[in-house]
Amino acid sequence: MPLSVDAIKQVMLNLLNNAVDAVSGTGAVFRQTAVINNTFMDIIITDTGAGISSDDMSKIFDPFFTTKPGGSGLGLTVAKRIIEDHGSAINVNSRIHEGAAF
Repeated sequence: MPLSVDAIKQVMLNLLNNAVDAVSGTGAVFRQTAVINNTFMDIIITDTGAGISSDDMSKIFDPFFTTKPGGSGLGLTVAKRIIEDHGSAINVNSRIHEGAAF
């Protein structure tokens, strides 16, 4: 089932907001998009922030888990749910002091 425009917006906003927060005013956020066989879209949001610790990596998609003061812990949970409900997957790669890519 194709993602609706609103669902894509929600996923992008959640991922971009997290990336911007991760760079803490210094660093960069990148977006890369590729269309595969006119059927699938691969979107990668990368930041040059602090990265995600190995302890946190297993919890980042859990509801209400957050490392941000005042964060709800729902952004990645919602993004993952939307993507999986539409038959796709979200992956994350991260290295401490080098950033993360979703």
